[in-house]
Parts: sequence; structure tokens; C-alpha cells
Amino acid sequence: MVSSKIMIVEDESIVAMGIRSTLTDLGYTVTGIAASSEVAIKKIAETQPDLVLMDINLKGDIDGVQTAEQVRSHFGIPVIFLTAYADNNTLQRAKVTEPFGYILKPFEEKELNISIEMALYKHQKEKQVKASGQWFATTLKSIGDAVIATDKNNFLVFINNIAETLTGWKREEAMGKILADVFNIKETLNPLNNPVTQVIQAGTVISLPESTTIKAKDGTATPVTGSAAAIKDNKGKTIGAILVFRTSEKPQQLPSAIPANLSNNSRTMLDDIALIQTFVQHFIQGQDVLLSNPNLRTEPVEDTIQLLGKTEGLIVKAKFTEKPRTALVKRSSRYWELIHQAMFANSFFPVGQIQGEGVYRYQYRPMPDNYQMHCTTALELWQAWSENNNPNHRAISMDMIMLKQGTWNPIRDIVYDQKTLGIKTLGDQVVIAPAEMLIWGEKVEEVSPADLAAE
Repeated sequence: MVSSKIMIVEDESIVAMGIRSTLTDLGYTVTGIAASSEVAIKKIAETQPDLVLMDINLKGDIDGVQTAEQVRSHFGIPVIFLTAYADNNTLQRAKVTEPFGYILKPFEEKELNISIEMALYKHQKEKQVKASGQWFATTLKSIGDAVIATDKNNFLVFINNIAETLTGWKREEAMGKILADVFNIKETLNPLNNPVTQVIQAGTVISLPESTTIKAKDGTATPVTGSAAAIKDNKGKTIGAILVFRTSEKPQQLPSAIPANLSNNSRTMLDDIALIQTFVQHFIQGQDVLLSNPNLRTEPVEDTIQLLGKTEGLIVKAKFTEKPRTALVKRSSRYWELIHQAMFANSFFPVGQIQGEGVYRYQYRPMPDNYQMHCTTALELWQAWSENNNPNHRAISMDMIMLKQGTWNPIRDIVYDQKTLGIKTLGDQVVIAPAEMLIWGEKVEEVSPADLAAE
């Protein structure tokens, strides 16, 4: 395993040498030590470390806070501040640089190791989320149909170039507007009900009537076809909606730069989501169902119902006869994320992997009421535990639970010793690696109408 590379920026040479010795003992690679901002920036550019330990009160014309800002903006490398003391003004300035942690001098080896591991893990997750968001946004911008997305209150949060053309609204003008102001549609001569309101209430895909026209900002009317679907979080709660539409005339040939797997049909993306959600929900209810669209189809085979892709064959094999019900999902499928979200939203959780086959086994485990579910690494569970629990409080609590052997167990305590996590539940303890995946939940307080009215 390749060790993480760390750069030390510290103007006290004895302190810096001590930190380097500690990091080496912990198995990290120290790429260099810098006593000034100028030297630090030069060495960071040369060595590209994974993380920088930065003295917040670095001497010289440029202090640690200013140096950290340069590291963040130019290199995108996470920074942990080291400080023996700092006035409030310095701390407020430091917050703006979005550091990945603070360590007070003098510090223990264990404290340093935990802070570094958490910072590296958090940075990696943020990179994945950012990359996923950029890919998604780029795809929606490049797709051959008009796309508009809203939040649950009908405020517009995304519009691509083609939607700008059809509506006459530029992105800068449209963002934050009520959907009806931008997406002004009629059926023949009669105004249409807001499609976002309909899908948020129904939670399903709806199609625009065949005689729908959209009135652009300049008054131009254009016939359109399309669909709307709800956007849901991992608990199945509707958080917004997406509209995909295009002119009713014969569409032009898509530019060659657009990926081949994107369809001209404005319903394609929504149909795939709806089909997968319907497949999962029928399976939970113990019902086989025949579904199909140009990309996907379902078919019952003996005691299973299977989801197949047009180009990749079998994707999901869901078994009716097992109690609780289970499903095998191919991890390499291009529909993996859609399937995972649909499974998760319906209380299906990954409980194991078939080695060498790239297939995950999902199992149905109903979530207790008022709990938010998570599927993360053990290290992320430990982070949530350490942030939300008083270490001096040792009473048994149901505020956080984990799925173990098919049962939700209250978590009593979690101990992290650099290489493993010991998770104590009622009468038992689990010792696992920080990177191992876990299913766990945290209690969410209910908000009453009176509380909402008081806000």
C-alpha cells in the first residue's frame, strides 16, 4: 500500500523535526519541511503532497493562513493547521481557507494520526462528489434535450443551454425564479398545471400533453413534448423535480461530441429511473412485473425477477423466495448509481459481495421510524459518533444504530486505534477496518407544524 505524502510547514526547526519523526513512525512519507511561505509553495509545487501540516502563526510577511489560501486555490491540497495559540481574528481568517482540521500544540501521536486520516478521507470524498457533480452537470449541459431542475418549492436550480434557447431565459436570469415564470406552458389555448407540483405530489413520472406549447420570454410559442420526474434523496423523500423536453418537430442530428449512450428521446433518462424504481417497489411487494423501454426490461425467471440491459445483459437478479428478500446487483453496470439509489430509498442495503464477480448482495431491512439511513465506511461512522456524542456519557442510547446480522443494534461506544475500530453494541463488540462499509442510522428529531410556524 502506498503511504500518503505529507508536507510540513513549520518555522521552528526542532518542532518540525519532531513532527517528521512522528509521521515517519506512523508510516507516512514526508515530502519536505519549509520554514517560510515562499519555500513551502515552491516545494508543494514540486512534490505534490497529499496533505499539508501548516503552522498557523508562520513568521514572515505571509503567515500560515495566507499560505493555506494559496495552497487551496492553486493546488487543491487539504491543509491542517498547527497552532499553540491563535487570537480570534486569526481563527476567523483561517476559517475562510476551509482547513481540514486544527491541531493544538503539543499534540499526541494518536491525535495527529486521527486528524490526518480524517482529513485525507474527507478530501477524497469531496473530490468524488465534485467529480460526480461536474460529470452530471456536463452531461445535462451536453444532452440533446432541454433540461430544467427545481427544488421542492418550485424554484429553478438548473437550466441547460437548449432550455435557455426554448424559454428565452439566460441562466443568470432564470436561477432562483419560480418555474412558472420560466417554463410557461399551455395546452392549445388553456394554461397547464405546473408539472413539478404534480410529480412532487405523485412521486412518479408524468408526460406533457401532446398539444403542449411553451411561451418564450419574447412571446414566441413553440410546441414541445417531454416529461417530468421527482428527484428523491436516499430516504425516498422528494427534494425537487427535473423536466426534460424538446420541440415537437423532428429533432436534428446530435453533434458527434455528444456521447453515443445519450438518446434524443426526452423520456429516456426519466424512463430508466421510473422503470428501476417500479422494479424495486414491485419486488419488495413480492410481485413480478413485466416492464420495458428501449434500454431496459424486466422478466420473471422461476423464483426471481430479473432486470436486463439492452447492451449489457443481466444487471439485477432479485429473489422472491428468500426471507428477507435479497437481490444481486452487478457493480460494473452503467445503471449502478440509479439502482443503488432506488434500493437504498426502499430500505435495501448492500450486505456482501460475491468475490471475483463484481456483484453485490442487497438485502431488505426496514429502517426504524425517525432514523436517517447511511451506507458509509466505518471511519465515517466514527466521525459522526465523535461529533454527536458526549464521551463522558455512557448510558445506552438508541440515537445511533447499526445493522448487524439482520438486526438494528444500538451503538454504545466506538473506539478507534489507528488501524481498527471497535464498535460496541448491546452485549457485543465488532472489530473492523476503517475502510469497511457499514449500514447505520442516526435518529432525526421530528419537527412539528408548531415548530415550523415558530421559525
